[in-house]
Amino acid sequence: VVIALQAITIAKPALGKITSLLTLTSLESNITGVLFKSLGVCFLCQFASDSCEDAGEKALASKVQLIGKISVLVMSLPLVEKISEIALGLIQS
Repeated sequence: VVIALQAITIAKPALGKITSLLTLTSLESNITGVLFKSLGVCFLCQFASDSCEDAGEKALASKVQLIGKISVLVMSLPLVEKISEIALGLIQS
């Protein structure tokens, strides 16, 4: 827990910088939320997977990683849709 809190403290300035850069790009706030939620899912799944492996459950660890990847894919669909719209707009111009 102490290590996790220290990591959060260290990462806070970087997250602030990312937020300000995303604000400058004028992306919709829900897209920024998707990015941060995906990052959170990645960290949680990695922690859960490592815990499963430490407990000797390698098969369960791989399933946790798979579910995490699928979750990120599903959450990022609005972002992929927005990028596709932008690309189509550039192609049609």
